[in-house]
Amino acid sequence: MQTSSPTKCKASFLNRKMIVVSNTGPLIAFLKSGEISILEKLYSTIFIPPKVRDEILAYRDSTEVNIFRQLSWIKIQELKTQPEILLQNELDEGEAEVIQLALEMKPDLVIIDEKKARRICQLIYRLPLKGTAGILIAAKRQGIIDHVMPIMENIKKNGYYLSDRLVETVLKQAGEN
Repeated sequence: MQTSSPTKCKASFLNRKMIVVSNTGPLIAFLKSGEISILEKLYSTIFIPPKVRDEILAYRDSTEVNIFRQLSWIKIQELKTQPEILLQNELDEGEAEVIQLALEMKPDLVIIDEKKARRICQLIYRLPLKGTAGILIAAKRQGIIDHVMPIMENIKKNGYYLSDRLVETVLKQAGEN
């Protein structure tokens, strides 16, 4: 029986593309702030369900919609089944579809910011989770961005809510406090 060397195993793991599923909010935050390329640099492909696409296309700012339409690395993935009853009853349609898609795809990461949806992801389905702020920390750690603070300020300036407590925590984790 032939075994792979540890180096080969590590290299194949690092070259494997992550499966990432995203909700609308984080995509809008990065689109509006002009920082959408951070997501592509981190993940190369992001899957979204049809409802997330529809929510973005219905967005009132045509600039973000036009940019979104050009992003070939964001893939629309149809659901195999309707979201579970719990998801339909507790969340909006986009979040319900994101979690259902995650249950079907078994992703490496789900990107979602809304508090209730995050709790359901973590506590009920044990899905790997990251939000907009966590993405910025990851981008800094991987050398994609130099500083988190100016991007967080830009995201907030463009109307996306990030609590002061969250900003403070993220800056501390990023070593920018």
